[in-house]
Amino acid sequence: MAVSDINSLMQEILNEDLPETFTIGIDLCSRLMRAEKIQSNTRATVFNLKVSPGGDFKGIDYDGAALPVGNHFVTKKPVVSSIGLVLGFNVNWLVDWATKNNRLAIRPVLQEQVAETAATWKLWLECLLNATANDGVLDRLKTVASAPTYDLESAAAADTYPYGGYLLIPGGKYAIHPTGLGAARANGPYQIDSDGGLDITVAPPTVTFTASITAAIIGDKIVAQGLANAAINPIWHHNNGSSSGTWQGLSRSKIYTRAQRKDGASQKLDAPILRSLLNQILKFKGNKNSTSNLQPYMGYEQYENYQNAAQDISQIILGGIGPTAVNKQFDLMMGEGKIEGRQILIGNHCDPTKVAFLDYRQFRWVETKAPTMLLNPEGGGYFFNIYDTTLGSPKASRSWYFGGQTNLACVDATGLGVIDTLALP
Repeated sequence: MAVSDINSLMQEILNEDLPETFTIGIDLCSRLMRAEKIQSNTRATVFNLKVSPGGDFKGIDYDGAALPVGNHFVTKKPVVSSIGLVLGFNVNWLVDWATKNNRLAIRPVLQEQVAETAATWKLWLECLLNATANDGVLDRLKTVASAPTYDLESAAAADTYPYGGYLLIPGGKYAIHPTGLGAARANGPYQIDSDGGLDITVAPPTVTFTASITAAIIGDKIVAQGLANAAINPIWHHNNGSSSGTWQGLSRSKIYTRAQRKDGASQKLDAPILRSLLNQILKFKGNKNSTSNLQPYMGYEQYENYQNAAQDISQIILGGIGPTAVNKQFDLMMGEGKIEGRQILIGNHCDPTKVAFLDYRQFRWVETKAPTMLLNPEGGGYFFNIYDTTLGSPKASRSWYFGGQTNLACVDATGLGVIDTLALP
């Protein structure tokens, strides 16, 4: 019997574990999910801010002088609307049959994909929560000459959008909009090639779609489907010290709509600027406990800067002098770094040029429908039939969906902090 005959009788040996070779990381989303939930209807949810204490204080001659009329405190009303979001999956019957209860199957595809649905939802949400604004934009095209492969903007090149593809997902479908977020480019949505179509490790980073973008030009924006100018509020909507634009329906020209900000001035993160921001928050709030619940959030780039800065002041030379001295360095920063005793939340989707100080007590999830597996209203549990558009008969496949209507609100941004325009390592 020839070797080829023996091979035809042998099963292929595959690893039972399934390594995930794409960028995961749901650190921010997982932490924010613990924030308080507020049940809402389809109308906008209104919060109240006290922006002045009221009262009319003056000197007075109590020998018959008129008392002041007085006044009351003033409130303003931030407004937040929930946003409908859905994540869909599909597996055809043959794949299900071939991998379920089959001794030759390594793993059941349908069961595994369903089991990972919530985790995949968090991955998509992580990308939205780290976006620059609530306009749905996740990156921007830097070149168009090599379509369907395009260079992306990145912090390394000091571009407007600093993420370098980290907010995109292999195999994901996206709308492509011109700079002003006008009508999407025709023939979309455009799908990133799931077979290596996103390369975030090269300079510049590249994305390859399964088709060339119709009439694409440099500066076109990659936008989450259906969310152009209508996405959920990312943390940088709340951790924002800018005086332009709006915050939850209120003008940022007003001081009570802004987080405390320090300009990184293209310098690398170090302890002095962190201390300065915390002191600024303390001074503004006037309460020595106002920073006690803040957690620093940053990407690996600024964490590296912080480690390097700390190493410069924390290395101790051991061994003394003499023939036995070895001049060993003891690095006090070895291990897990902290900022004034605070655990650092590090996220690989975080803007590499920023650091945020988050107080999770100030965040609320406004929910018309809490995100969950969606039930088929026609029966059939979580699975939906797909129908042939010509015959009207069901197709041999099944779909399921995870979705809800929600948004991230903040009840007080003035106690949050942000350092921006930081340099990379």
